[in-house]
Amino acid sequence: MISQLSLFNLDNYTNYNPEEEPPDPGDYQTLEAYEYAWKQWEKKFPHLVAETQAMTVLEQDTTVPAIISDDSQKIAGDRQLVVLEQDTSNPVPEQPVPEHLQWVEKYSPSKRPDNHYYRYCYKVARKIQHRHIPGGNVRSSIALARKQAIEEAIADGKSPADIEKLIRSWRNHRS
Repeated sequence: MISQLSLFNLDNYTNYNPEEEPPDPGDYQTLEAYEYAWKQWEKKFPHLVAETQAMTVLEQDTTVPAIISDDSQKIAGDRQLVVLEQDTSNPVPEQPVPEHLQWVEKYSPSKRPDNHYYRYCYKVARKIQHRHIPGGNVRSSIALARKQAIEEAIADGKSPADIEKLIRSWRNHRS
């Protein structure tokens, strides 16, 4: 009779052999000792060499000496790794992408899906704040003029507080 399989004792049913694991670079003090252990492992398990080469990372050892300050120490076995890039002749300069923190958008309230209005939006931390721009729907010349005024204020670098004051002044004047 076969006993029930246990999740804790599956050694008899698996093919994993820890002896077949390749050497770990962290277990060796020098690069030479690691490379020697690797060559010995390749001789002992030639059938596993192809599997490990398929998993290697594209990197190379450099012979350029590391610049080390007086405060730091070089640990035995440290190596500098240079990751090879695809196109080094024409690198693209890294520039930060500006995040839009203020904008004007067209929206439709849920009670009036056929009418579209403009609203001023700005980001505070990760939350987006919305302020309705008074002046009618998007076909109104007043709303279009106010939308353009807000877009110019954004382009001039005005803060959200300044733009909200402008919107409040339009609400108070009703023009």
